[in-house]
Amino acid sequence: MDRNWLNERLLTEAEKKDNVEILFDHKLLRCDVAKGSMTFQHKGKENVITADLIVGADGVYSQVRTGLMRVVK
Repeated sequence: MDRNWLNERLLTEAEKKDNVEILFDHKLLRCDVAKGSMTFQHKGKENVITADLIVGADGVYSQVRTGLMRVVK
């Protein structure tokens, strides 16, 4: 699957939703799937965000995948 097409499609569909927040230039440090929380670093500060749904589209060294592996064994 073409990665650029997938990225475009995900962003286009997400932008249509009122309850979706898209963040750029944030580094995902930790993902706790059981709690639905993610810890991001942005401009030197850490922010914790909670969500009902986490989509793991954060690349090869995925922190989301790491968080899932802690839950699914």
